Amino acid sequence: MYGGGFLELKDRIRAVRKAKSFRSQSKFAEFLGTTRPAIAKYESGDVTPNDIFIQLLCTKLNVNEEWIRTGDGEMFEALDRDGTIIAWAAKVARDDFDNEFIKKFAIMMATLTEKEWKLLETKMCWLVESKKD
Repeated sequence: MYGGGFLELKDRIRAVRKAKSFRSQSKFAEFLGTTRPAIAKYESGDVTPNDIFIQLLCTKLNVNEEWIRTGDGEMFEALDRDGTIIAWAAKVARDDFDNEFIKKFAIMMATLTEKEWKLLETKMCWLVESKKD
C-alpha cells in the first residue's frame, strides 16, 4: 500500500502514524516520547528526523528501517507469534484506542485461570467441530 521509493520520508512517517491508527500527531508524539510540533515538522518535511528518532520509531512500532529511510521493502517487519500478540496488546492498551468491547475482552482474557483457559479451549474445539457438520 505504501511501498516503493516514491514517498518522501515525511510521507512515510505520516503513513506509519496512520497505519498504526494514531489519529493525531499529539498521540503519536506522546507514544514516541516526543512533541506534537516535532512530529508536525517531520511530517511537513521542515525538519529531517535524526537517527535516534528513526530507531525509536522502528523499535516501538516494528517499522522496517530500510523502508522508513529509503522506501524500499515493506513498511513493517514480519512479526512472529509472540510479537503479534505484544503488538496487539500494545495497541489495545493505548489511551486513544476506543473500542470498549475489545478492551473489556482483553482484560477478561488476561485474567483467566489455567482451568478457565482449558474450558475455553474445549468449547472452541466443540464450536469448530460443530461447524463442520
